[in-house]
Amino acid sequence: MNIIRFRNIFLSALLLSITSPVIGSISVKPSRIEGKIPAGKSYDNVFEVVNPGDKPAKIKVSWEDRTINPVNKSWFKLATDNVVVPAGGSASVKYTITIPEKSSGEYNAWAVFTAEPVAGIMGADLALRISVPVYIAVSGTQKYDFEVGKINISNLKKTTFGIYVTNTGNVHIRPTGNIVITSIDRSNEKYTIPFNDIKWGIIPNECIEYKSSFKEDMNLKNGKYKAVIDIQAGEEENMKTFSKEFEFSIENNIGKITGDNKTKDIK
Repeated sequence: MNIIRFRNIFLSALLLSITSPVIGSISVKPSRIEGKIPAGKSYDNVFEVVNPGDKPAKIKVSWEDRTINPVNKSWFKLATDNVVVPAGGSASVKYTITIPEKSSGEYNAWAVFTAEPVAGIMGADLALRISVPVYIAVSGTQKYDFEVGKINISNLKKTTFGIYVTNTGNVHIRPTGNIVITSIDRSNEKYTIPFNDIKWGIIPNECIEYKSSFKEDMNLKNGKYKAVIDIQAGEEENMKTFSKEFEFSIENNIGKITGDNKTKDIK
C-alpha cells in the first residue's frame, strides 16, 4: 500500500518569463510542490526545465530552506547544482524529499533555478531566477490556525480592505473568505468583496497584509457602514474559521472604524 499521499501541480504558464533576442526565456515544471509525507518516509521526482530559446541555457540549481527548526537540515536534496538546457529542448533535475523521524508540522523551501547572467541588458547584468515553492506537511501532525490583526480601509480609486493575518499554526495555509458590507444610511445597499480569491499562501509564523477590493474601479459613498469578515483556512476535517463584525465610516475617501474603535468576534 502506498502510504505517501502526494500531489504535484503542473502549470503550462511560465512562472517568470523574460524575452529578448539575447536571453530568450525558460520555465520550470512543476510550478509548485505540495503534499503530505509521513515522518521517516521519502519521495523523489524531477523538475523539468524548458528552454524554448535558440541558444543553450546554463542554469544554476539550488534550494533555500524555510522550515522552522527542521530535525534534519538535509531533508531536501537536488541531484545536481547545475544543468545545461539545450536550445529548444528540456532537461530534468531529480529531487528527493526525506522527512526525518519524529518530525511534525511542515517542511518548506524554495527550489531556485538561476540562469547564467547576461551582460549589457538595460545597462546592467541580468540573470533570470525562478523560485519554486515546496510545501511538505508531516502526515497527521498538521495544525491549522491563524490570527487576524490590524484592519485598514482605503477608499481612493476603489474601496480596499487591508487585513493583517498571522499564521499561528504549523503548516502553510491559504485563507479565503468574504467581506460583506451593508450601508447603515442606505439599508438597501449591500456589497461583497472576496478575501484572497487568488489563494495566496502564508507559511507558519509569517504575517501578511491581504488586500481585498472591488474588482471594478468602485468606491463607497460617504456614510456609515457595517462590515462582516468571514475567513477560513485548513482542510475539511481540520478547518479554522474566523468571523468579525464592525462598523466604519467613509468620509472624504478615508475609511475609519467607528464606535469604540474595536471590532468584535462573531460566535
